[in-house]
Amino acid sequence: MHSDGGHLQMKCRTFAFVAGLLICSIALSGCSDPKAKAVGTYELDKEAIRAAAAAEVKAKGEHAPSAAGAEMMLGIVDQMAMVITLNADGSATMQTAMIGQTSTASGTWTISGTTISITGAPPGQEPVTLAGSIVGDTITLKPASQNDLPYDLVFKKKKKA
Repeated sequence: MHSDGGHLQMKCRTFAFVAGLLICSIALSGCSDPKAKAVGTYELDKEAIRAAAAAEVKAKGEHAPSAAGAEMMLGIVDQMAMVITLNADGSATMQTAMIGQTSTASGTWTISGTTISITGAPPGQEPVTLAGSIVGDTITLKPASQNDLPYDLVFKKKKKA
């Protein structure tokens, strides 16, 4: 009888070990797919823009022309709101509100490793592609041109409620 109990105990340990490996492989498989991990809604990180503008003022001196632009940016950043939603099917929506104007754009997104590209346009306008990186729950996009915002756009993933 004792030998049967030992055999059963060994089977239970083996089963627990295999089940544990299976659970770990399922959990880790979601982490290995950067697209699945990226899906979600991201909000503009206003603190990142404030920090970039303040650093420019400090680096250039408060009387430099670019410092004046940075000061102006600091003044309007609280009025800005940007939200990007990345959907599992590769579609994206971008909502922007700034200085009393709102805009919604639809488009697509792709990811390769930590490189992300988002292409979109409001209805009737030409599409623009913003490229950058995604690390963890943070997307950092480069402006489409120097005529746009002079700072990288940093977005943080919204936590699910």
